Amino acid sequence: EFRRVLFRSSARLSLIQEHSAPWPKLREIKERLRTEYQRQLVAGPTEPHNPNNAGVGAIARSHDTLFEFAPVTPNFAKIREAGRAIHLGFGLGKHGRIVSFFNLYGHSGGASDPQKAKCTSLILQACLQEMHHFTELPHFLLGDLNGNFTSFEELGAMVTTMGWRDLNSIADTWSQPVNRPTCLTALSTQPTIRSYCLACPLALPLVKGFTIIDEDLCPVHSTLRINLDLKVTDTWVHQALPKRPLSDLLNDSFQFKYGMGPIKPDIQTFIDEA
Repeated sequence: EFRRVLFRSSARLSLIQEHSAPWPKLREIKERLRTEYQRQLVAGPTEPHNPNNAGVGAIARSHDTLFEFAPVTPNFAKIREAGRAIHLGFGLGKHGRIVSFFNLYGHSGGASDPQKAKCTSLILQACLQEMHHFTELPHFLLGDLNGNFTSFEELGAMVTTMGWRDLNSIADTWSQPVNRPTCLTALSTQPTIRSYCLACPLALPLVKGFTIIDEDLCPVHSTLRINLDLKVTDTWVHQALPKRPLSDLLNDSFQFKYGMGPIKPDIQTFIDEA
């Protein structure tokens, strides 16, 4: 059922973490997607010591452009071969604008185990090193990192010093609640945020919508859906509009209509006249 829904998805691009399919199985899935669903699959390997774990990739329609960038840096090549990350290029049609996607799968337990978090931090560092060779492209970095935002110093640095934005934290831009949970395991009672999607300054203007869909394909992980307009060439910086007190709104309305704020009554005058 999972594969049937995913293979028939209306999304132009579906990014997958932990496909857990060894090469023979991947070849079988690729052929089925091509012949039965007019889709293409680009995916990396699983863990070398455990071929049924990890692995990341993407599915797109056959008439769109989807390819993997060959690794440039040795560090990124290592995590790619470990089934933990892949660098993909996607464009609408065969001659559309190319957008870069770094698709990641972090090590389980990063929220509670500092050593596991450090391993995922190394994945993030390798991705950032790799991006330096593709500075002209709009980049998205996304995936199941298996940890809190604060578990990885790299995420904080990307947002505070490099101009990246965590789309879940600014979802109010697209009339969605911010910081919605993305994961609920069978052993936990409270949902958590474990999956992320970050956009670099060149990619953020392309985003026209972001939402989290609960129990769409998997009961544990929610789907993070992004609507993109790949024809946009604007630059844009997020600025959420905070809720304002009613008194401020009334004052602005009077200023716009009468050129001055509402006249505050002299309470003592009312008392004297009474």
